[in-house]
Amino acid sequence: MASKGKEEATVRPPMPLSLDDLGLVPTDPNWEHAAACVRMYQAQAVRLTRAEQEEMLDYILQHDYVVRPSAVAVFSHKLYRATMKEVEKEGEDVSNVSWPIFLILSAIYDRLPKKYIKLVRSLHGMTVIIDDTAAYLATVRDPNDASHASATVFNGSTSSSTSSVREYNHAAQIQQEVNNHAVEIQQEVKKQVKKQVKKEVQKIL
Repeated sequence: MASKGKEEATVRPPMPLSLDDLGLVPTDPNWEHAAACVRMYQAQAVRLTRAEQEEMLDYILQHDYVVRPSAVAVFSHKLYRATMKEVEKEGEDVSNVSWPIFLILSAIYDRLPKKYIKLVRSLHGMTVIIDDTAAYLATVRDPNDASHASATVFNGSTSSSTSSVREYNHAAQIQQEVNNHAVEIQQEVKKQVKKQVKKEVQKIL
């Protein structure tokens, strides 16, 4: 698998995802984490291979991001446990430490275990999450553009160029709610990156 440090050319628009696709309402206890995961997907979609997009969408749409009462700590989250179980089985040279799972866990938890971070960095070349939301939105933002009709961020997996204004406005409202979480996620990512850099510098010194 290509290193995430190298930008991959996007042959076709990334698969779309919006919070509306998850069938949740703002009062749902999983709303905040769902919004964070959707935002994270949008930030990275143009950098993901088609297979990675499908993998991440599957986890999110199946609500595998949900933090159960027993998984307040990342060590107990089903996606983390599944990953580390595979690592224990195959050894630390395991080649299938998933980048999409790393993105989901990063969207949910403030801090991830050092051992896990090391594994991700070893396989993917980096753990810095670059925000390419603008590039994602540029390919899916116009539901009336026939060339983008099958890749609109606002309406599930497909969208007709004849989408009604009412549907568009409703979708735009939902998108705005997702975007409201953008600053929070970005600030948290930057904070964690600064902490990680500081720790690495301290180790060197």
